[in-house]
Amino acid sequence: MKPKISVVILNDAISTVGGAITAFYNITDILAKENDVTAFYYGRKTDCQDKILDNGVELINLYNPHNKDLKQIFKAMINEINPEILIFFYPRDVKKLMNKGDFGSIKKILLNRSRPDFYKDYSQIKEIIKDFDALQVFFDSYKKLCKPYYQGYITTIENSIANRKNKVDLSNEKKNIIYLSRIDVWKGADILIEAFKKVVLKYPDWRVQIYGNIEPKQYAKHLQNLIVRYNLQKNVFLMGVTKNIEKAFLGADFCVFPSYFEGFPNGLAEAQSYGLPSVGFNGCSGVNELIIDGYNGMLVEDNADDLAGAMISMIENKEQRMRMGNNTLLSNKKYSQAIIEQKWQKLICDVTGNNVIRSDIKELESDVYIFPMYKIQEMKFQQTVLSFWKRMFSLNFTDRKMIIYILGLRIEGRL
Repeated sequence: MKPKISVVILNDAISTVGGAITAFYNITDILAKENDVTAFYYGRKTDCQDKILDNGVELINLYNPHNKDLKQIFKAMINEINPEILIFFYPRDVKKLMNKGDFGSIKKILLNRSRPDFYKDYSQIKEIIKDFDALQVFFDSYKKLCKPYYQGYITTIENSIANRKNKVDLSNEKKNIIYLSRIDVWKGADILIEAFKKVVLKYPDWRVQIYGNIEPKQYAKHLQNLIVRYNLQKNVFLMGVTKNIEKAFLGADFCVFPSYFEGFPNGLAEAQSYGLPSVGFNGCSGVNELIIDGYNGMLVEDNADDLAGAMISMIENKEQRMRMGNNTLLSNKKYSQAIIEQKWQKLICDVTGNNVIRSDIKELESDVYIFPMYKIQEMKFQQTVLSFWKRMFSLNFTDRKMIIYILGLRIEGRL
């Protein structure tokens, strides 16, 4: 009999789109090949009914308008299904659905779908997850970030990168640079525009296309104002969301991914899957794992001058772009669907076989530098997109600092 596995994500898995939901379906699809899988989600819309996915996974909605006690609802369903393994997609899902000691006989796995130190929930659930059998992270460099919360078995399983039928033709120059992602203040679209104003002074016929939904609205307005301020209306375009990702990538010469913080950068991975070389920041988590400097792209310091210099280098060296594009296809083989499936199968075997080896955190330390989370949080708060009143009167706490604005005066205190 196949092992029973229940996977939980407290997102609307029917009505929502994005990388997390795509990963949720991909993981359930992988697990369903060797296991009997049930998936739980939470959707308030009236048309969000239980359904059977194409892979045979039963998708169950936890929303109940007559009972607001999610823990009670979930516990009753799990007791009825009685799975061997319970997989939580996010730390916040653990916090909302169980107490310490719940489901004691069931093996439990917690997934980290971002950098582990991103989740504020960890400090609230560290006593609960002491009894978990495994944690998953995207990269070995993330394992040390789990140290304050978990000392058990930590395994690295990345997102899989698809093998595309069509690859970009880098011998045919389009004079087009692409950035595709969900755009917010951590994604660096503003510094990309700042950098590109330097590029167009030398190459006025090149363009940047920025794809993705931009949040918040003030940030979208800020980006548009930058484009106008630097007279880049004919060079930088906010394209919004596209339904034809392949056409967008195949129409580019290289990708720029100027994020400061990522979990697993899906937009970058998709660009690479089409054979596009890329430019990113050497301190950005995830980006500095997928981009190998000088081999399949370029990693630079997080400033407009260095970013502009890398773009100019890419523009001026067509042979370099072609070489890096070919190398991208080679480097991405370690993220193939088959290899990622093997990692999931090994994790399930380890957990169900009672042969989990407890990780020695000292062996998990990595030399890969990533921007500290407190720096990223402060960066977000200091963005110029803050409203006038927030810049006049506001109080913000980062991991290590308290920042107060009083009549525009910034006062900083260390916590």
